[in-house]
Amino acid sequence: MDAAETVLAEVEKTEFSWKVFSDPVHGDITLHPLCQVIVDTPQFQRLRHIKQLGGGYFVYPGAAHNRFEHSIGVYHLARKLVKKLQERHPENIDNKDVLCVEIAALCHDLGQGPFSHVFDTMVINRMKKENKPKGKKAKESEIKEKRWKHEDGSWDMLDHMIEQNSHLKEEMIKYGILGKENAGPNGNLNLNFIKNLINPPFGVDKKDQDSGQGLEKKFQFKKKLDDGRGPEKNFLYEIVANKRSEVDVDKMDYIARDCLLLGMRSSFDHDRFINFARVVQDADGEMRLCPRDKEAVNIYQLFQTRHSLHKKAYQHKVKCGVEYTIAEILFKAKDVKFIPGKDGQDKTIEECIDDMHAYTNLTDDVLQVIRVSKDPQLAESRELLKAFDSRDLFRCVAESKPSKDFTKDDRQKIKKELAEKSKISKDQIRVKLVSLDFGNKGENPLEQQLFYRKKDHGTAIPIHQTEVKLFLPEKNYQEHLFRVYLKPVPSETKEIRKRKEDLLNSLFPDIIKEVEEEKRSQQAAGTSAP
Repeated sequence: MDAAETVLAEVEKTEFSWKVFSDPVHGDITLHPLCQVIVDTPQFQRLRHIKQLGGGYFVYPGAAHNRFEHSIGVYHLARKLVKKLQERHPENIDNKDVLCVEIAALCHDLGQGPFSHVFDTMVINRMKKENKPKGKKAKESEIKEKRWKHEDGSWDMLDHMIEQNSHLKEEMIKYGILGKENAGPNGNLNLNFIKNLINPPFGVDKKDQDSGQGLEKKFQFKKKLDDGRGPEKNFLYEIVANKRSEVDVDKMDYIARDCLLLGMRSSFDHDRFINFARVVQDADGEMRLCPRDKEAVNIYQLFQTRHSLHKKAYQHKVKCGVEYTIAEILFKAKDVKFIPGKDGQDKTIEECIDDMHAYTNLTDDVLQVIRVSKDPQLAESRELLKAFDSRDLFRCVAESKPSKDFTKDDRQKIKKELAEKSKISKDQIRVKLVSLDFGNKGENPLEQQLFYRKKDHGTAIPIHQTEVKLFLPEKNYQEHLFRVYLKPVPSETKEIRKRKEDLLNSLFPDIIKEVEEEKRSQQAAGTSAP
């Protein structure tokens, strides 16, 4: 046992003296001393100022919780699960693995932007697209560009946090996370491991997708991991962010926390899942995280609750209208340098994702910065924010449940048709495609989850749908809704707004039918082609 392992083993014996957080979901949470140092950094404290549910607080007053407490809750569940696995499989997990999992769970949301997913799904990538080079350089730029996700920010913020806090760096060396002995060809092995736990590089490269090999490679690693862990530890990548079955401690915490603070109920029991979890070898010889077969119903209830939360809260009509309005306020400020960054230089919102000094200052408080600013360049954002404060929001004016599966291209086509036929500016219209599923797109949520049976702990098996038939939908695991939103224009009268709303509402059903008929004709032509 090396010096770091000795320190890790000794500190586990002093858990009774660790700092305790009193949490409304999990009760008392004890925090590892190194994790406590992480929590006490400005980069982590920033999460106190980012709402967990984005615009949800403006619809559900109880949903005032932030990414800060969620991250501590995910740490707690990750620690419980990995310690239970270590107890059952000490040969597969050492204390350094345990601590890395705990750090990954704690830091998984460091990269969240203002109003959580509003930022990465509705703001930053729209800005990147708008500011993309035009003309000859456009194609080269498109090749290099990829959609920015908050996980990218989490990796960058983790590096920044270590760099900016010398005491944290010293503690990470003390516990064997950093140090020369952990150096690899592509950086620190343990740090790479923590990042891979936050965002496991499973998936399909475009060349594999185009060659038809996507299905076989969907759950293989896209690249060599370079994190010092062999294939016997692959199950560890299923704890914090499970890209295979989607059953992970992140989902367990946010579902329990959101249900509590939204006043809804959850039937999923995360303690049962943890108590029945084991590491089992699958048919391909890979080590997988598996619960008992009788936990299939419990896991289905996790996805059923997720579906219910999306239907009742996450995709609530007014919440989506609030988020469209917030996104528009931020987008109208896209060219203004008003966020303090590195070396005292102000940055635009888009530039913040490449400057972690500035990103540390970018939270939900950005609305208040705009509200009190006298910068004439922020006048349009201030005008929208003034309307927002009076609940003058993007309003849902029409909704339809299409009979066919629709795509992003169909959504753009519908928006274009609505704008042309109504003579309303495209900038004022938003067409939202709402997908309600059980966590695995249109697939059975239990399809990728493996289990073990009571009399055979050593074999990982799938559960056939007939074993949980009463709890699952007969065929379809996904439904779609189309919604049309109208942007508020502060200078318009209520009468003009009402006429626009009524016009869009009357046009929408016929346009949906036209697009559906066009898709039907295209499918028929494709079927009859030789």
